[in-house]
Amino acid sequence: MARTIYNYIVSPFMVHCDRFAPEHKKDSVTEYQKLLLEQGRTHERQVIETAYPEAEKLEYKTLKEGFRVLLEEMNKGVRVLCGLPAFYLSEGLMGIFDVVERRDTEPSIFGPYHYVVKEIKLAKNIQKHHIYQVAFYNYILGKIQGYTSPVFYVINRDYEESEVGYDEVELLAILEDIREILRGKEVTPTYGACEWPWETYNNEEAIRRRDISLVSGVGPSFKQKLTEMRIGTVDDLAKTPLEDLVKIKGIGGKRARKFSLNSKALISENYICLGLCQFPEKRTEIFLDLEGTGEQVADEELVAMDYLIGVLTRKDGKEEYAPFIAHGLDREGEMFGQFVKWLLKQNDFIIYHWHHYERVHLERLAERYALADEIRRVILENMRDLYRDAIACFVFPTYGNGLKEVANYMGYKWKHPDVNALESIALYFQYVTDPHKNKDKMQKVIDYNEDDCRATMLAKDWLKQNSLKYM
Repeated sequence: MARTIYNYIVSPFMVHCDRFAPEHKKDSVTEYQKLLLEQGRTHERQVIETAYPEAEKLEYKTLKEGFRVLLEEMNKGVRVLCGLPAFYLSEGLMGIFDVVERRDTEPSIFGPYHYVVKEIKLAKNIQKHHIYQVAFYNYILGKIQGYTSPVFYVINRDYEESEVGYDEVELLAILEDIREILRGKEVTPTYGACEWPWETYNNEEAIRRRDISLVSGVGPSFKQKLTEMRIGTVDDLAKTPLEDLVKIKGIGGKRARKFSLNSKALISENYICLGLCQFPEKRTEIFLDLEGTGEQVADEELVAMDYLIGVLTRKDGKEEYAPFIAHGLDREGEMFGQFVKWLLKQNDFIIYHWHHYERVHLERLAERYALADEIRRVILENMRDLYRDAIACFVFPTYGNGLKEVANYMGYKWKHPDVNALESIALYFQYVTDPHKNKDKMQKVIDYNEDDCRATMLAKDWLKQNSLKYM
């Protein structure tokens, strides 16, 4: 099915899991997954109602019956059909077309016309996995009607329709590799590469096998290069001389040293100090964390907005957390204005955050709401990315350098283990649909954000304290 193509592009191990992994190892459906499914269906319905108002809603009870309806309607030459299933059983292929539309330029087995396939996606930016899913539909449609269109179409979140050229050679290569995996071809897990519902199982298997991808920065492409040199585990990497790593194309001296040190830290389960982290003396320390939608989403995208700006202030030995919340999808500007007004009342301050997300999003908010250049400089010039300090001064025995991994290693524990950035989005959307009824949902989001702020503070203190040991 098209989902198999998607899984393969994301990680071939997901295809392996669908066939061979224990069913009970699947991750449960999350609130975020439910939100995506709901919004995807809503978007598809709205696109069809807007672009194809004449499309008749055709009912069917079984997939077999739905395929019969598709064939009958195509034989009649209906202009557009939506939401009908199709099979090509000789190759074991099945899909459900969002839209097939008639074209009168080339004939098919149905008459002096043929159909082209159009797929509706919630994503704004169409990616490789979207393209090959629709190519897969185009292939099935070609087999059914006896004519394969050289183009197909993708409609994105903004109702923009893109024409894409069809590359059957590459699609057939993907289908053959999928079949080999389903026949038992060995595929290894790559830590952090799989998505729901196999994310947890994939990561557990990578840890169990001590896969090379546990080393921070070793994603699928570097993993392939390393395994080609018979470096497949953390232990293999730790034993490999630096001069041999440097010879591998694309790795180079700096990255080779980073990989080697991280593998040694993982084996020893202790951090390695590389240098001294120095921080300015400021009266007011602000630990900042933002919650937003859009860019974090893997397959699809929601309305891009920031809905919570959390700040933990430490001043004169006292700590105080404050959340600035957009209490509706149209109240982001109001939230940002409240945050800026609060910030300008602070004096002699520095804003600590982890990685570039906060800076990028504050710049976007400043641009969107026409913040004065002088105020923008006050904010941005007083921001300090602790992630940069952390990776410059330390190598951690962790599988990544995200705030969760590093702060967990340093000893921080989150109040709600079941809430992450994506679940936070789902909880927020539930809240804005009924703020009174779902007040507890928003509280979980606030708790999660406060934890991130406090984890950032702990990380700053840890970096400073453990640097001093090596002075």
